[in-house]
Amino acid sequence: MAIMGAKAQLQTAWLTSGNSANNHCFLGTTNNVPLRVITHDTTRMFISTTGNVGIGTSLPQQMLHVVGGGYFDLQNQIDELKKGKE
Repeated sequence: MAIMGAKAQLQTAWLTSGNSANNHCFLGTTNNVPLRVITHDTTRMFISTTGNVGIGTSLPQQMLHVVGGGYFDLQNQIDELKKGKE
């Protein structure tokens, strides 16, 4: 995984206490390898080399592929739809 810093210089560590960022910073890979976000030795989120994001799966079949339960607060969108019909 590459962690790029100011002036696109390769950083050797990602500080858990915080990092200074600018327009040249990114978290990701620079080759044809997916990005995995892991906690407790388990992949929680997976970004494939084609850009598909999997949550709860490391084989995402769509742009966003979620396996398992979720919570979505859509109240703001519902309120806006109601306003448009009044």
